[in-house]
Amino acid sequence: MQEITRDLTDYRIGLRDKILETAMAAFEKKGVKAVKMDDIATALSISKRTLYEIYDDKEALLYEGISKRDRLRHDQIQSYASKGHNVMEILKEAYRVNSNASRNICPAFYEDIHRYPKIEQYMQKVRAQKGAEILDFMHSGVEQGFFRSDINYNLFLILYDSVTDAIIENKLLSTYTMDELYYNFFLVPLRGVCTEKGLQLVAETWK
Repeated sequence: MQEITRDLTDYRIGLRDKILETAMAAFEKKGVKAVKMDDIATALSISKRTLYEIYDDKEALLYEGISKRDRLRHDQIQSYASKGHNVMEILKEAYRVNSNASRNICPAFYEDIHRYPKIEQYMQKVRAQKGAEILDFMHSGVEQGFFRSDINYNLFLILYDSVTDAIIENKLLSTYTMDELYYNFFLVPLRGVCTEKGLQLVAETWK
């Protein structure tokens, strides 16, 4: 009986991972609204009942997918940072990780996720947590001589968040490629906060 129970549990864990992988791939390719729970069940050759036994609804599935994706990206960047790299090297790695991960996601995905209250609440919480991390990071950059010391970085973060919101609100993802947005959204402000020492590294590493 214990072996049967364990096998069943292992099956459910494996199935949960497959559902998450399949669903997120579909969401990112077509948009969340365009993908029905029936579509996910059909793609995996399981019943909709089985799907709902594992995930209560699409929002629960989307929440787990987004939070898992964020954890993986964060851990990847933190692992790189823990190896003694300076702030400019860490920024380049963060740029690479995030731009590569976002390049093939359709604009509708970003627009759709804001329609789910639980996701919106999660994103606001993550934004607040990241804000504290980014402030510490910017101050480290000042200490290392790469970032200017005459900038109010609390205000800088508020303005940066406003740009993030404007991208969604103005549906810029439908007009510009992710590479264009990342380049202008990331590198233009970066140049503005850099010292001459920082600008030299930007010119050398972001060619």
